[in-house]
This record gives sequence, structure tokens and C-alpha cells, in this order.
Amino acid sequence: MKKGQQEIIGFVLIVTIVIIAALVFLVISLKNKNPELNNVEAENMLASIKKLTTGCTVNPPTYENVEELVLSCNRAQMCSNLNKKACTYLSEYLTEVFKDLKETDGTMAAYELQIYVKQISSTSTRPSEPLIPKIYEGSCNNTDLTMGSQNNIKATSAENIVLKLLLCFKR
Repeated sequence: MKKGQQEIIGFVLIVTIVIIAALVFLVISLKNKNPELNNVEAENMLASIKKLTTGCTVNPPTYENVEELVLSCNRAQMCSNLNKKACTYLSEYLTEVFKDLKETDGTMAAYELQIYVKQISSTSTRPSEPLIPKIYEGSCNNTDLTMGSQNNIKATSAENIVLKLLLCFKR
């Protein structure tokens, strides 16, 4: 084999290795579709949802907004006018809100809302506990845009309640 042929074979091998490395990098980057958790639109939606007035009164005659209802749920209180636990009503109410949002926005393919209690103390080894079951519909697979937001509500001096919203859209 001549020296020129050896150089060409070496060059082809190097180009092949570079192409394979680029393909591996592309596949890995496409699989890691971690949404931005500080998206302004999702943050605004979450802030608006927290201010929605619900049909629950824990302390009559005032109706709780979603943020107050989350705190009432954390305290295991009841909706006195509905004779339901605050957590049960919160889950039902938010499920309806998100179903309505998805029907109204034809581009929303999926949503996921998690509400859980997180310990503030850095020495705490207690895992985060869901306050209500995860509220979701649809799948973020094969969607064009994924965005999210995370918001804390101070429950006590030792714990926060975290609201984590994920929205997925198609074109």
C-alpha cells in the first residue's frame, strides 16, 4: 500500500470518528429535554392560578383563593361549605382548571402540576411529600416547546410548599 493511500484511509477514519461523536452528542442533547423552570409565561400562569378564587370556605364567609387553599390543605382543614377536605377539593378544582386551559389553548399538548411540601432545613433528610396527587394530562413527547415554573409558598418556618408547573405545546 502506498503512503498516499494510507493517509487517505487515516483521514477517512478520523472523519468517521468525528461524525459518530457528533451524532452521539446530538442524540444525547435531544433526549435531555429538561424544560426551563423559570419561564416567564409559565411563571405568570402559575401566579394567576394561585390567585383564582375557589368555591371553598374554610373560615366563612370568605372564599379561599388557590394559594390559601394550598395552605389549608397543608393544615388538613375542611371546606366547611362543601363538607370536603381542602386537599380533595383543591385537587378536583385544579384538575378542572387545567382541563379548561387545555381545551381553550389548542396548542397545549400536555401539562403537569406537582404540589409538595419541602423541608427548608439543610439538615433534614425527610423526602419531599406530595400534598395532592400530581395533576397531569398528555405527554411531552414529540412536542415543540416545553416550559415550566416553580414557585414556593411559605408554610411554616421549617417548610415550604412547592408548586411546580410544566407545560408542553405543539405547533
